[in-house]
Amino acid sequence: MKNHLKYVLGVSGVAIIMASMPQIASAQTTKEEVVVVTGSRLQGKIEGAVSPVAIIDKEKFIEEAVIDIDDLLKKQNEFSGSVGSTSTPGLTDAQGASTLDMRGMGQNRTLVLVNGTRAAPFGFRNSVDIDTIPTTLIKRVETLTGGASAVYGADAVAGVTNFILNDKFEGLEISTSGGISQRSDNLSSNLGITYGKNFLDDKLNLTGFIGYAERGGIERTDRAWAYPEYLDGGLSTTSTTAGGNFSRKDNGSVFNMTPYGGAANSKTFAFNDTGALVPTYATGMSQYESFVNPNQRYNAAAFVNYQASDKIKFWGRATVSRIKNTGNYTFSNPSGSVGQYILIRKDNPFLTPALNAVFANAWNRNLTDTAAGTDAFTVNMTKALADFGIPRTDRNTRITTQFAWGVKAEVNDNLRWDASVVMGHSDEDTLRYGEGSPARLLQAATTRTVNGVAQCVDTSNGCVAANIFGPRAMSEEAAAWIMGDPLYYGRNRDQVVASANLYGSTENFFKLPGGAVNWSLGYEFRDEKGDMYWDPRILAGDYFGGTKRQNAGAKFNLSEIYAEVRAPLLADLPFIKKLDFEGAFRHSEHSQAGGYDNSKLGMNWQIDDNFRIRGSRQTVFRAPNIGELWGVVGSSVVTRTSASTKIDVCSNPATTGADAALCIATGAPAAPYTEVSTSYFAPFGGDPNMKPETGTTYTAGFVFTPKIIPGFSLVADYWNIKLEDAIGGLTAQNMVKLCYVVTKDANSTYCQRIKRGSDGQITEVSLVDINVANFETSGVDFTMRYGFKLPEYIPGDRLDLVLDGGWLENFTKQASPLEAVVNCVGKFGVAGSCSDSGVGSRPMPEWRGTMSATYSMKPVSVRFAWRYMSAVDNATTTQAVKRIAAYNYYDMAFNWKINDNVRASLSVMNMTDKKPPMLWSAAVDANTIPSSYDIIGRRYGFSLVYKY
Repeated sequence: MKNHLKYVLGVSGVAIIMASMPQIASAQTTKEEVVVVTGSRLQGKIEGAVSPVAIIDKEKFIEEAVIDIDDLLKKQNEFSGSVGSTSTPGLTDAQGASTLDMRGMGQNRTLVLVNGTRAAPFGFRNSVDIDTIPTTLIKRVETLTGGASAVYGADAVAGVTNFILNDKFEGLEISTSGGISQRSDNLSSNLGITYGKNFLDDKLNLTGFIGYAERGGIERTDRAWAYPEYLDGGLSTTSTTAGGNFSRKDNGSVFNMTPYGGAANSKTFAFNDTGALVPTYATGMSQYESFVNPNQRYNAAAFVNYQASDKIKFWGRATVSRIKNTGNYTFSNPSGSVGQYILIRKDNPFLTPALNAVFANAWNRNLTDTAAGTDAFTVNMTKALADFGIPRTDRNTRITTQFAWGVKAEVNDNLRWDASVVMGHSDEDTLRYGEGSPARLLQAATTRTVNGVAQCVDTSNGCVAANIFGPRAMSEEAAAWIMGDPLYYGRNRDQVVASANLYGSTENFFKLPGGAVNWSLGYEFRDEKGDMYWDPRILAGDYFGGTKRQNAGAKFNLSEIYAEVRAPLLADLPFIKKLDFEGAFRHSEHSQAGGYDNSKLGMNWQIDDNFRIRGSRQTVFRAPNIGELWGVVGSSVVTRTSASTKIDVCSNPATTGADAALCIATGAPAAPYTEVSTSYFAPFGGDPNMKPETGTTYTAGFVFTPKIIPGFSLVADYWNIKLEDAIGGLTAQNMVKLCYVVTKDANSTYCQRIKRGSDGQITEVSLVDINVANFETSGVDFTMRYGFKLPEYIPGDRLDLVLDGGWLENFTKQASPLEAVVNCVGKFGVAGSCSDSGVGSRPMPEWRGTMSATYSMKPVSVRFAWRYMSAVDNATTTQAVKRIAAYNYYDMAFNWKINDNVRASLSVMNMTDKKPPMLWSAAVDANTIPSSYDIIGRRYGFSLVYKY
């Protein structure tokens, strides 16, 4: 906190000392119609921007009755399917948050701003839940792609999304919207009230906002194509409710399943949905899983703008959101966890005559399982615990607050400055229901008969005997005892950003042939910290998930100085109406990762009134974030049971290529030796010694606005992003190979992560994050617009045509030096290479785009849109579905300006009710890929805005 105060007071002191000078709020229009466009801190006309910026205005949010912002943004070519309202809940810990993933580079490489300042993160990858930004308060959204690290610092590797809020308002606006699917679910609603008033002869403006939004949920069983789940060969083993599978611990074949369609000496027995005995049966509860998590959101905001004089302005912003999210997940099986082996005794009160016949030759242990005998045997139980009656459910509450204040001032017409402080906090708590204790399950399942009553052999802690034979056979009391109290876990994030900037122009003392040079200098201090905490049962691994977690926390601070310049080199010459050079530089000092630099070089060449060329080159150095720094947060147990899971290449260097001398030097036995079939620990998490990612980004494009075709424009930009030493993870096998076969260096980070026991066998392989991956992606974005007034003989006022699209040239990733470079373009099913947390392996279509036509007849307009994704091929050639054909969606919106104060909109999304592709074994979840294809189906939206 002392550090916070030091820098906050320092920046505030600069403001007081200099009190006479403002960066215009991002994209705020001045009288000269110059703005600060996202991607630069210098004012200029938006049509002169060096970096490509896409803009979505408020009208689009109203037209589509948007409740979840990501539902609109992920339709844009710049974004890939990410964690959002329709991503797969079981694959993410985002707890209903909606995040952005630009260019498929990951949410940790996409920077989110609010009015030009950093939004408050909720996660440990610096991801922002954009649901904390109320849609009814948004004026527009500006998205810059191709990197902006030199201007904004870390996390802007792929680009920046800047949400411009309506922070200065006079009057009253009430906005309401809602939607419902064709199947009468996913009922959602949104209400926002904005009120603003001017005081002190219009020098002071106070604006306030309150809002509420609710999103209705969808479960698997609400969509016929989603449940049950299928593999290429038929029903998935995780798609039905069942009484459980049981197999001998010692793999003995002693069960007599002949009467039930099995062998006389079967290794397994099971119960189906009706309770009948069968040889084997599927287990799972995926029908309970949420497709869309129900979500409630409360938002409030207050803004103050005070024009103290012609030269100085003070501003402030306070926002708070409270989001409640409920998500259902599949039941976890105890297989592989503490309670996987169950002792079945002859005096078990729940044995039936049929079971006794099946078990006739199975009894091989004594009652206490301490020696051979004829009174008990042990089985490995894999059971979908439908007896509990509810799925595993997370009930999450996240409160996010941000307070920002600052000053903007002018010294004179050519010198101005600003200073600001932004403080954000996210507090998240989760209660998990339906997550039982393996220890209690084992205790409750080990039963006997005492005086004709079922009783736990170990009666401690009030144990209630459980019938494990058959579906829904367990009593409510037994189920409740095994479940115990709900588990809890939580996390907190804090961020403080203090900055001061000076802006100037050489207008009065120096000019280039094209005019005066504009420049800026700035300093920014950022302090980040986060922690997470777990229920004692989770810390001990006593839950069906089974992975031991550790409480964790991390913090870092970052001091940065930066500069930017725009130099108009030439103007008003043949073929050079204007030629500008733009440069930026940023030096960062990271408390954990050390010092590093970012730079930018850009060019804007206006040839004439018809044609403009632009381009830029930027370096990228992304420092690790909280989650990548905080060390081990958990540990899983990996079991070596066969040659296929053997990982120690030192056991036979002659065939594996391992360095035999290095093996012995690091404690391995002299080769050849037999790798013992045992288990080892695999800690996971972050690494406090993580290094920054490095890379470069390029953009090059043109803007064509022919004067002979009024209303027509064509914009196209090529972009390329290359990232080296990207932070990622490795498998245990690859970690060992990189140590002994590739680097052959005992001091390498790979070798340092391997531990051996006194016998030389591997006991631990650390899988915490590591600088190991390489990315490269490139493509072209293009926008064509043509708007014109309709001739008198055609009813109506005008027609506006827009084509927004993109071509993906390249998306390659090398997860480690041992793995091949994989190009994901035009493919799906490339496991681990085309994915981000929470979405699984995404398709990467070569072409994406939206074509729209808007017909206006005042006061009514109708917009028709066609969304397109090109076909993708399955990278896994052994699966049945080889190709997903091109996908087309059609939307329509109707807008009516009832009068000067009221406007209404109606919309139909996915008009043809297009269903997602059925992929069977190639599916990420629920027979398809929910993050990329529409799973809701046809849905209707309505919005009404009253402004006075």
